[in-house]
Amino acid sequence: MKLKIVVQNIDSRARKELGVKNEDWLKWAKKLGANMMILPEAAGPEPFVAAGMKAVFRPGGFPKTSGWCTAIVADDSFEIRRITHVKNNEYELDKHFPGTLVAADAFLKNGAYFATIIGLHIRFRKDRGKITSDPARDLLTILPDIQAIHEDRKAPLVIGGDFNFSTIDVPYCLKNIASGGLELVDPFTQLNPKTFKQRLGRDLWKLDYAYLSKDLASKVTARRGGIGDFPDAFSRSDHAPLLLTIDTELDSVTCPCGTKLRRAAGNYATKTRCPNCKTVSPYERVPV
Repeated sequence: MKLKIVVQNIDSRARKELGVKNEDWLKWAKKLGANMMILPEAAGPEPFVAAGMKAVFRPGGFPKTSGWCTAIVADDSFEIRRITHVKNNEYELDKHFPGTLVAADAFLKNGAYFATIIGLHIRFRKDRGKITSDPARDLLTILPDIQAIHEDRKAPLVIGGDFNFSTIDVPYCLKNIASGGLELVDPFTQLNPKTFKQRLGRDLWKLDYAYLSKDLASKVTARRGGIGDFPDAFSRSDHAPLLLTIDTELDSVTCPCGTKLRRAAGNYATKTRCPNCKTVSPYERVPV
């Protein structure tokens, strides 16, 4: 089963200024074939629910920011259930900066657990126009929430959103959350896509990320991201999307020469050769 996951800050204010209606944005997402979307700066779940999709949403917002938060949206390929507490309901999530984190359990049609989905929007806080926060430091502040979710679920992770700081690879603090096949990797590291442009500026930044557990990342068959792959993105938002295609049934593949190969967890971005016939493969693989 092939599934597509989109991560994009949809910037409700920018869409309003650009004259982009919810219906227009959803039509574009449908054209992409998106089955799940992690959407910082969504104004609410209502447009998605009205379109027949499922949505979990963290309402509210901490002082000195907009009330827009992050929505996790899915079509009928998934069943999603919001996570608000873990550790036998004794640990409440997202209390540090309400509206920064939203989490959900995602199940496939057959009832199988797909992944724990965490959407993040680590925003700048301001006081009378002066920035009073550091998003990288705020990530460390909310890190115990992410750790608590993983310790409770012990399942594959998908973490996506707008971090408001640039990093080439998964931040070290997130790499330490899980180990083995559940360790987080960045499918876009080698592409380094630029995803953000201020409406009145010209510089481009990489501020948006989609991290997957290694075993799940090994099932990625296609990646597109940033303004390079979506040149018209800024006509809908001030952020460009990240799009991943995941084949949930992918485990092993057969080279044209007949050699059975297994995808190496996390090694999805480089090319290699079959050890027998030397045929170049678009993904790194190792013999079963």
